Amino acid sequence: MELDQLLQFSPAIKVIKQSENELVLEIIVRAKPGSKKERIEISADFMIVAVNARPIDGEANERIREYVAKSLGIAKRDVLFISGEKGKSKRFQVSFHFTDHKDIKYYLEKWSKVVKE
Repeated sequence: MELDQLLQFSPAIKVIKQSENELVLEIIVRAKPGSKKERIEISADFMIVAVNARPIDGEANERIREYVAKSLGIAKRDVLFISGEKGKSKRFQVSFHFTDHKDIKYYLEKWSKVVKE
């Protein structure tokens, strides 16, 4: 998967910043708290993130951050909550930092695996 393919796949994903060392995306997430199975799906309008945590005291929001970070192979600190604290529609900023071992192809491969699951 190439970056252009990812961006064409869903308008829920847009590039905020792209440099030789970093890629920062803004992602519109549709939360599904209290789900039996945790998963990520990409729809036409948003990235759907189903988590086990309940929407009590921000537990589901925190679990979404953790699950997205783990699924994409990044640190939780690189998944920032922007808006939508109380609603099902949320916005996150996701940062990918490139190294010798983790370049854009590495992260796009992670995206491909997440979408296929």
